[in-house]
Amino acid sequence: MPSHAITRPTPGVMLSTAVALYLSYKVFRLIDAQRRRSAIEPSPTSPVLVDNFQFVQVNGKKLRVVHIPHALGSKVPLLVFIHGVGGQLEQFEKQIEYFSLSTHILAIDLCGYGGSDVPESFDHYTTDAYVEDIVILLQRYKSEDTVLICHSYGCAVGTHLYSRLESDSENTIKAMVMIGPKAAMTQHEVEGRVKLSKTPDWAIDFVRKFDRLGGAHSQSVNRLLHASAEDDLRRKQLKWNRASKTTVLRRLLMGARIPTPDEFRKIQCPLLLMVGEDDRVCPSVNVEQIYKWCRSANERTKSPFIIPKAGHQTMLEKWEHVTPIISSFLIKDCEMTTMDPAWQITKKCQEENKWSLKNTEKVGFIVDISKDEPPYRTSDFEATSITYTKLPTVSKIPPSKEDVERFIAHCNACWAQKPGVEIAVHCHYGIKDTRLLKLYVTLKALDHHAVSGMFIILQA
Repeated sequence: MPSHAITRPTPGVMLSTAVALYLSYKVFRLIDAQRRRSAIEPSPTSPVLVDNFQFVQVNGKKLRVVHIPHALGSKVPLLVFIHGVGGQLEQFEKQIEYFSLSTHILAIDLCGYGGSDVPESFDHYTTDAYVEDIVILLQRYKSEDTVLICHSYGCAVGTHLYSRLESDSENTIKAMVMIGPKAAMTQHEVEGRVKLSKTPDWAIDFVRKFDRLGGAHSQSVNRLLHASAEDDLRRKQLKWNRASKTTVLRRLLMGARIPTPDEFRKIQCPLLLMVGEDDRVCPSVNVEQIYKWCRSANERTKSPFIIPKAGHQTMLEKWEHVTPIISSFLIKDCEMTTMDPAWQITKKCQEENKWSLKNTEKVGFIVDISKDEPPYRTSDFEATSITYTKLPTVSKIPPSKEDVERFIAHCNACWAQKPGVEIAVHCHYGIKDTRLLKLYVTLKALDHHAVSGMFIILQA
């Protein structure tokens, strides 16, 4: 049998191999870091985030937040958005965009995520540390009525935050929303956390990179999204997964604390629970268990909403269902009626009286000769004694003979129907010569009427 001698690598070859491996690792880290940096930037489709970023110094580190104040001040609540493990505030983009029109908004990138700092100390990544960070932010962005909208691990942070402020005389939390919460850690998850604490970062990085093979359709994305999720959302999720640092993940999981049943029962404000029907991270059994605990101590806990064809990122996958459910819960169940767009429009109309209609008691008809839509709602007259009619003309262009005759005929018909009432004429902005001409001709034609005080000229 021929023998083959095994040649031992020379020191030079060993050194070259080691250098090549080291350089490859550094290149991989640089590429990965660049991907993470690009991943924290908001999508071009979210200007509401871009225009409202703030960086706030909190407990020795800088946190990125989105704060959008509302013009109604203390009349409307503050909605606080808390994301979960591996997340960032951009995941609430749809809800932020919608509710910023009717409430105050505070969305937070937790320490280590999104655009917030990534300190080395493990002390910054415990559940209690996250709670204290939010307490500071609530003191900075004060509100008489606060609503917590939490996702995944953010639900644990929100529950501990409620418990932390429970005995505080300044506790302003009036409602909570939990999306995809975790009721308790399984034995497998507890054992996994122990193993994770003993595994070096480079090994976890390798496993995570392998988990992302397949890109937008990799296991790392499929784990969080429903099979029917669109590619655009899948690419976003892949981007967020890349942005999540292994060092942060390890530190957070080591310091994470899921609330106990008794801590869940401490929640005494109205509580809304929802979960994706196909959530593989926190299946629906979790919200069902939390509902039982909370309902036993709080009758204002609503029955859970199970959102069909949705995974763990329910508020993104089915935002068109999740957002109105939250809105209805806050307006109807929590009686936060001031955030109802209908209420706000009515209030605005009442306060902005520059163009409001006055002295309408004697008015029987409104004839609108302007071309544009009036600044008031014409439907408001449907339940009154006033009849609204549109006879449009063009500003700065003399009215035609037909226009004048049509106007005269309409006024005669109005007085025939209701003799003695006043007719309000809504004309173009300012009274131009053409309007005066039209009124002069009209008055001449109607000289058999007592026209004194008969016309009220409304400018718009």
